[in-house]
Amino acid sequence: MKMLKLLLTTLPLIFILCLPNSYSQGKELWDLPEAAKARIGKGKAYKVKYFPDGNRLAITTTIGVWIYDLRTDELLDLLTGHTRPIKSLAFSPDGTTFATACDDNTA
Repeated sequence: MKMLKLLLTTLPLIFILCLPNSYSQGKELWDLPEAAKARIGKGKAYKVKYFPDGNRLAITTTIGVWIYDLRTDELLDLLTGHTRPIKSLAFSPDGTTFATACDDNTA
């Protein structure tokens, strides 16, 4: 009787642990519209701007600034340093520099 009780309590636990883990899927694919291919950046996005040359994309988020190459769809860099969400991004007139600003009153 003890063995049956142990078996009945252990089997459901083993079953639950063996189920596919939905968290193992890339979070980039969660809750996407049907036609979307992937999610870019991570964290809540605030601004999305093209670099002046049109070949790169900058996305300001709660984590940092994600830089993507639009020709290869590759992540080039994640720029961090602010302590709060980055809500502003502006390029210099010649397109060689950009500045960010966030809720921590830094730029």
